[in-house]
Amino acid sequence: MITVTLAATGGALFVARRITRWPMAALLPVVWVASEMAFNHMSALAFPWLPLGLATARTPVLAQIADLSGVHGVSFWIALTNGLVADMWLSRGDRRGNVRRGVAIAAMAVAVVAYGNWRMRT
Repeated sequence: MITVTLAATGGALFVARRITRWPMAALLPVVWVASEMAFNHMSALAFPWLPLGLATARTPVLAQIADLSGVHGVSFWIALTNGLVADMWLSRGDRRGNVRRGVAIAAMAVAVVAYGNWRMRT
């Protein structure tokens, strides 16, 4: 069932990208979190370990952001980061755009780690 879930998410992402031509940084987090939420409400597919945000459970500094956004917000952040990396790969010739994407990834990582450190100290 997990394979079907991932295939359906990948198919939805492919169709959305073909129709909208939006960058992966915009599509991937929305499609991924929407599929997580949809599958969590389907009794046959409701896997409590499916959300991507649970991957940060063993890294408390990164998991602290969940108190603001919940596990789906953490999933959104991870998928957004991966969407930016995918956009960097898909537009390898756009050096300036890739530098901006890299700066965005670094800024998000610094913000999440800084918030996590602050939350763990307070």
